[in-house]
Amino acid sequence: MQLTSQCIVCDADVQLPKDVQISEIVSCLECKTNLVVERINEMKIALSKAPAVEEDWGE
Repeated sequence: MQLTSQCIVCDADVQLPKDVQISEIVSCLECKTNLVVERINEMKIALSKAPAVEEDWGE
């Protein structure tokens, strides 16, 4: 059984691995947006937009 969720940007179905974890980054194949897995409740998975990569503050 394949897990899916909706992209919050374009509403496309996002395919997720069976062993997906909270805080994992996944990509929408339609709009190429990086999404973060926020919650996993039974078979419902909530996604949010991943933050943009910022410059390294430790440099």
